[in-house]
Amino acid sequence: MSKKTTWILAVCLVLFACLVAQVLIRKEVNVDIEIIDTPDFTIEVDEITYPINRGMTIELFVTATFLNRFAGKVFLSTEDLPVGVTATFAHQPLMNEPDPITGGTLLQTVMTIVVAEDAPLGIFTFKVVGTEVNE
Repeated sequence: MSKKTTWILAVCLVLFACLVAQVLIRKEVNVDIEIIDTPDFTIEVDEITYPINRGMTIELFVTATFLNRFAGKVFLSTEDLPVGVTATFAHQPLMNEPDPITGGTLLQTVMTIVVAEDAPLGIFTFKVVGTEVNE
């Protein structure tokens, strides 16, 4: 065998070995990702305008909806209550593990509003505030 033939044969063997090595070593893994919005929550009260007499107590449902796998705790409070009116919540803080499929969770508590006998008459607006609690 001539040197030229030996050289060509050696190059062919190297190329074949590289080709076989590439085919035999290749492996693949599929990775699924889900891109979602920032975890968050919303709050709602079942009645926005509600007439109430002095000296009465009413109970309203407050609903928190946890969005995008929000897994925190939410503390409810009120702001700007008129003089002579108090509000308390039956359950604090609102928390739950999110649904792994939908990422949403629905929670409710009862807000009790007490109006004193001497509360001023009129239409008053106050806020129900939900704040994430970091523990």
